[in-house]
Amino acid sequence: MSGSRQGLRPKAPKQTEKRTTKSNAQKCREYRERLMAEDPVRDHERRLKNHTNAKKWRDNLPPEKKERLKELARLYQRKRRQRLKEMGIYSSSTSTPKSDKTSKSTQTRVAKKLLKKNVDGKREQARVRQARRRAKIKASPETYQKEKEKRRKKYQEKKEKAANSVVKIVQRNQKRKGVPKKRCIILQ
Repeated sequence: MSGSRQGLRPKAPKQTEKRTTKSNAQKCREYRERLMAEDPVRDHERRLKNHTNAKKWRDNLPPEKKERLKELARLYQRKRRQRLKEMGIYSSSTSTPKSDKTSKSTQTRVAKKLLKKNVDGKREQARVRQARRRAKIKASPETYQKEKEKRRKKYQEKKEKAANSVVKIVQRNQKRKGVPKKRCIILQ
């Protein structure tokens, strides 16, 4: 019996998992994004609850703390503008990029689309694109309108070409099957 103990080694202490370097803010952000992708209804309820709680909390604050919060918001906006300037989006000549308070339907649609891709920085890239677009419109609305018309025409041509190719394919298939052309109906 004593010989069988030779093969046994003392247990090594359990290795603790390495602490992640994620901050609470990052964890919260990931949770919100995951919740939005998995269960939009629960996410909507969570946002409503947060909104009402924050409103109650702000209403109960003393006036000097309210002022302090306003000052912090201004500071945050200043930093955001500075960051946008560094990225080459914002300049004092152009108007301030609009806040995220666009129509809610488009906002959620875009957010869901970005979450489906689940790639970091997609939302920021979308903001950058929108800001550039707004700056371009503000700089010269006429040229922007012309470009828009060109894009629309190009898109229509592409659409027609695709529709024509579908018609040709259907007609070719019907020739092979021996079905008269009259019965060829294509819904667009």
